[in-house]
Amino acid sequence: MIKAYKYRIYPTKAQAEVLLGWMEKQRWLWNFSLADRTAAWEERGERLYFYSKSHPEQSQCRHLTKSRSLYPAFAEVPVALQQGLLKRVDIAFQSFFRRVKKGGKPGYPRYKRFGSSPNLVWQGAGSRTWIRNGQLSLPKLEALGLGKIKMIMHRPMPEGYKMKTVALRCVAREKWYVSLGHENYAQAAAQVEPKRCIGIDMGLSSYLTTSNGQHIYKPNFYKEAERKRTKLQRQLARKKKRSKNWVKTLHKLQLAQHDVANARAYFQQTLSREILDQYDLIAAEDLDIAEMQEQKKKMPKRVETGLHRNIADAGWGKFLWMLEYKAEEEGKTFVRVPPRGTTQECSRCGATVHKTLRDRVHNCPYCGLVMDRDENAAKNILARGFEQLGLCQPDVKPVEVTA
Repeated sequence: MIKAYKYRIYPTKAQAEVLLGWMEKQRWLWNFSLADRTAAWEERGERLYFYSKSHPEQSQCRHLTKSRSLYPAFAEVPVALQQGLLKRVDIAFQSFFRRVKKGGKPGYPRYKRFGSSPNLVWQGAGSRTWIRNGQLSLPKLEALGLGKIKMIMHRPMPEGYKMKTVALRCVAREKWYVSLGHENYAQAAAQVEPKRCIGIDMGLSSYLTTSNGQHIYKPNFYKEAERKRTKLQRQLARKKKRSKNWVKTLHKLQLAQHDVANARAYFQQTLSREILDQYDLIAAEDLDIAEMQEQKKKMPKRVETGLHRNIADAGWGKFLWMLEYKAEEEGKTFVRVPPRGTTQECSRCGATVHKTLRDRVHNCPYCGLVMDRDENAAKNILARGFEQLGLCQPDVKPVEVTA
């Protein structure tokens, strides 16, 4: 398993200028390679690849070699970065063709606009030493006489790690981060016997409800920052595009969005850690968030917009992913179950009790069970998790309902 450790770095002004220059040239390369592929298909009916042994003229890797000799600006960027970017372009087109075959939304790769600098990613980074004396050592940057980059290692790298990828990211030309991806050779944790079990129902009124009746509410990160973000967006719209004041306002807007993302991630990391510390088995819904958002489009426009924002702000997919990988590391069990019918089914007798979104209480007319609808759904999720894992069969039988 490949695991990434993220650290904050503080390049000097000279180092930052060089790195930002590399990022801008990487953006050019992405747009040029995308335009090259589009023109080759539209004009000659040819498909370009990252590398093709049988058709070398269709290899963008060979085109890169020629471009570096013709354009000195491209030669300033390490070739490993450029090759890695061309591989990501190739992966983007492979995903596009796969979606076309499946009949879904194709999602043709897009050009990167001004201000959206791509990350600097070194693939196959195990051939050199990247951390020296607690500082980040980048190839070619030291060759330019700019030295190493200051780095805050708030947690140590594991012993015996083997580096796989190194990725640099910049937010608003101000905050810099490095992600060090390494192969995790640590011995797998022994499987923990599931004695403490919990079912989780994700929602919007409460972020999650557990099968033992606990409700956890999430701060409204998006709404709290909405006034500030709206003000900056209006200021940005009034300014001349790409002027100095426009760029300054754009960076303020990017930082505001970055702060919201950081607050959301901190909440999710903390909550997932608390749940994993308390329970050995976690059962959750296997949510198809994209499909949920598609269904919301059938609603009135005002309702649809609000639900889209709330679903996106909740970040259910990322939270469940955190639970999954943390459970795997600790030898605990995480299971996803089909969500269909968990709200309508009675957790005591198994009968179907129809509810609308306005009905917040489960009131079963057959067995008399009365409880919060989300708690009832969480109990059903836990029962399905047991059944899916084959640990035990829940002794819940549907009652006979006469029409």
